[in-house]
Amino acid sequence: MTASFVAFDVLQAGGRPLLKEPYAVRRARLERPFTKDAVAPPWLLCRATDDVRVAQEWLTTWTRQPGVEGLVIKGRAQHYPPGVRGWSKVRRRDTTEAVIGAITGTLARPRSLLLGRYDTPGILQPVAVVATPLPQGLEGEPCRARPPPWRSPRRARAARGRLARVSHPQHFTPSDGDPTG
Repeated sequence: MTASFVAFDVLQAGGRPLLKEPYAVRRARLERPFTKDAVAPPWLLCRATDDVRVAQEWLTTWTRQPGVEGLVIKGRAQHYPPGVRGWSKVRRRDTTEAVIGAITGTLARPRSLLLGRYDTPGILQPVAVVATPLPQGLEGEPCRARPPPWRSPRRARAARGRLARVSHPQHFTPSDGDPTG
């Protein structure tokens, strides 16, 4: 699998912190190695624009790609306050991660997946059943050998007990369509 690194901001350069510099200054500093061909793929520079029409076009076309949720909006005069969410996110869709808690079918060809997420005390809670055929070639992928999601026998027993008591978790099927439409 090929991976890339996408740079979208620079917070320190040459040992000098840039947190109090406006985004326009940080962005210009970030672009330097890319314009001088000092770096090349897999190092990539995240695109930026001041044009609202271009941003709207990116939101509708780029977010069709897996892994691209939306856009991040930053003010050109904005500094970087550590530990504070100071930017706006415009999402076309929301994503989340889940743990496969159980399957129907076989490990090689699962028919449906019971998905869970950990709650605050660390108990695996059921959140959804994916009851749709998995795409061709991906059937066995979710069930490849992985360590169990729980870290202790107590959590394993609690997770199994909670998963066994699920009667009507939410079902997702292709006919539900795109919830963010």
